[in-house]
Amino acid sequence: RLQEEWKQLNFHSQKLELFEIEEAIEYLIKAVGGKNTDQTHAKHLAEKLGYLPLALKHAAAYIRQTPSYTLKKYLEEFTLEKFEEENLSSDGNTILNTWNKSIKTIKDLGYPEAKEVLEFLSNLEQAPFPLDLIKQWFKIYKPEFTNQNCDNVLRHLQNYSLLESNEDSYFLHNLVQEVTSY
Repeated sequence: RLQEEWKQLNFHSQKLELFEIEEAIEYLIKAVGGKNTDQTHAKHLAEKLGYLPLALKHAAAYIRQTPSYTLKKYLEEFTLEKFEEENLSSDGNTILNTWNKSIKTIKDLGYPEAKEVLEFLSNLEQAPFPLDLIKQWFKIYKPEFTNQNCDNVLRHLQNYSLLESNEDSYFLHNLVQEVTSY
């Protein structure tokens, strides 16, 4: 998850992008182990989870491990609590655990504002967030912080894949928004 460390160690890293819709549907149908092959429900669940591979992995594991569950039932009863279940991941890396560990690490690095920035962005509509909007938020609610502090917080959030950027705009995955608001 630490993009900057990979670069410093001269390791080649492969960023795992969001699944395309067809990939997500195919993955879900295969990963649930034949319990349900309804492409419509797979499509809706993939959309709900924002095509995030880790989220799809956990949803499929939950469905596979819960005898009464199908894609349809999981979609109907979806809650973030399902992502807290440790037995879905052999290494304990559930989505909520990953988020909590990442935020804690960023705080421990000296940037407790990272969580506040995510909370602020999570309350906005799903859209690109201009850098100026984030800096203005810092200026109003954290006047003691400089633009350099803001840049450092944003860099760490990106380094832990909690925030994406494109020039002067930032993007928050819908599932990160939902987990942050949880």
